[in-house]
Amino acid sequence: MSADQYEALGRPFYVLDVEPGTPGGFTFAAGDGLRFVTRVKAPRRHTS
Repeated sequence: MSADQYEALGRPFYVLDVEPGTPGGFTFAAGDGLRFVTRVKAPRRHTS
């Protein structure tokens, strides 16, 4: 992600999390029956 994209999305927060399941696509194994996933949280936008 470029700096321009990062700013355009409102400086999102990226969280690396672990959840039950088998890895697939762009996930990685985190142990027996677990996988790492990424989550994106958009910041709250203030409106005037």
